[in-house]
Amino acid sequence: STFPCAGGSVAVTSAPLCAAAACTQGECCEAVGTCDTFDVGGCGAGEVLQSPAPSCAAATCTATECCVAAGSCDTFDAAGCGAGQVKTDPAPTCAAETCTDTDCCEAAGDCANFLETDCPAGETLIAPSPTCAAATCTAAECCEVSTRRMIGNNATISVSLPMADGSNSTLLAESSNAVLGGFAALLAFVLAW
Repeated sequence: STFPCAGGSVAVTSAPLCAAAACTQGECCEAVGTCDTFDVGGCGAGEVLQSPAPSCAAATCTATECCVAAGSCDTFDAAGCGAGQVKTDPAPTCAAETCTDTDCCEAAGDCANFLETDCPAGETLIAPSPTCAAATCTAAECCEVSTRRMIGNNATISVSLPMADGSNSTLLAESSNAVLGGFAALLAFVLAW
């Protein structure tokens, strides 16, 4: 096995008998393996194939030469997520050694799928529907304290008015929808004046 193999090849592990007195490259050497043909199933748990695939020391590659720990989204910067996306929580293991936004980002939730019944008592959905800070929205992101409550054909409206002394006074009105609509228009006029 002292035959001088050309670059990109190694001496065969079992020295064959040569056909002539002088051996040839084809008889004594074989191509070096590369990890691009290594089966990822040969990697351990939580490992992926290196990229780019390196050449190996022999014709057959080993897991030590070809496998590396998979990346984790724990270290992925949320700024790498695209518009309308948030970092996946909990952080998954990535498909390769280096994580991408495909591995670590998901669509941000919005309150469009949040139900009024999901809001705490006395609160209603915010309109228009905001985008949330995560894939799943919370009541704090989608609901606000209700200033108007409908009961049958009657409604109650409350308005907080600033007073000269810096305090606020709450004006509460209850009436039929027709009267309440007129009251709201009059109140808007007074406040604008």
